[in-house]
Amino acid sequence: MKKLILIAFVILSAFCFAQTKSILFIGNSYTYFNGGVDVMLKNISLAEGDTLYTESLTVGSASFSTFCNNPETFNRIRSRAWDYVVLQEMSSLPVTSKDTFLNSVEILCEEVRDTGAVPVLFATWA
Repeated sequence: MKKLILIAFVILSAFCFAQTKSILFIGNSYTYFNGGVDVMLKNISLAEGDTLYTESLTVGSASFSTFCNNPETFNRIRSRAWDYVVLQEMSSLPVTSKDTFLNSVEILCEEVRDTGAVPVLFATWA
């Protein structure tokens, strides 16, 4: 009987703690090149026995400003209950165009938070 209770506890624990997380990636070629950061993270997750749902919205050389002016960005953010939205800016803009970066990242992070997701900034080298 004790073994049966232990087995039931282990199975229930697995269902309670092994939750599928969902992550949306928004960025440019640093996000999609080499098969995509989303796919790499999904594969690592699967190798660890976890389930991860990912999607990406990527445009080569795009900046946060580009995404702020694209209605598809906001449609995709609102398309499901994401746990996290990873935002990747054009690598040099936080340094060379600080005001543009700050205005755009504020808009995107506010939109993400309004949906209940957590914004995550993916910084690349400048």
